Amino acid sequence: VIGGVGDTDRERIDSCIGDVMEASQANINTPLLAPIKVRVGYYRYFFVFLASLGFFNVYALRVCLSVAIQPMQEEYGWSSEEEGYILSSFFAGYILTQVPGGWLASKFGGKWVLGISVVGTAVLTLVTPISAKSIYSLMTVRILEGVGEGMSFPAMHALMAKWAPPAERSRMGTLVYGGAYLGTIVAFPVSGLLASSDFLGGWPSVFYVFGVVGCIWFIVWAMLAASTPSEDRNEITSSHLFLLQKDSSFHGRRS
Repeated sequence: VIGGVGDTDRERIDSCIGDVMEASQANINTPLLAPIKVRVGYYRYFFVFLASLGFFNVYALRVCLSVAIQPMQEEYGWSSEEEGYILSSFFAGYILTQVPGGWLASKFGGKWVLGISVVGTAVLTLVTPISAKSIYSLMTVRILEGVGEGMSFPAMHALMAKWAPPAERSRMGTLVYGGAYLGTIVAFPVSGLLASSDFLGGWPSVFYVFGVVGCIWFIVWAMLAASTPSEDRNEITSSHLFLLQKDSSFHGRRS
């Protein structure tokens, strides 16, 4: 059984782990790895699921304005040039936090940098209908959204370095970042339906719905996610993950 409550049990477990690591390096299969694999395997893919939903929100929050801006333009009488300024202002902020985002993730943990990135953008999305009364305030909001979302990818890179075993890094990365494409696919038609409806005033509902979804995701993420395996609430330790990375069968080696 892996895991004990006393110091003696912990010492025995550490000794067993050391023995198993030596055995795995010698290509000896051992049943002691099985419960650890199940335990860590389950949680790391739960982590992938949450992270993928995070990137779903990142891109849904980014692109919803691309649909809603048409009825907004009709209501406020913006020119095509002004529309271009509004849409491009997001990227002015986005480019500013690429490098700082990586530094913040390494210092404070990718969990919180990604979480704040998403929830900050979600809150700004909620206030977009109010800020739209002035093109300058709307552009400011969009720049700030870009600043927030600019940290999302660096934060996820830091998280993947901690959670993704080398042999599964490509697979896990595909699943996580695939959420971004799914968010785009879903956000465009849903935004169109909301903008053309009478729900919450029509086009403002686009920002209210996706903003609320982003805030809900953050609550779940804050409660269940962890920056590193040693921080997770299911007591998955770094030594467990390291042990799995050393195991030949975990790497999917084929004879």
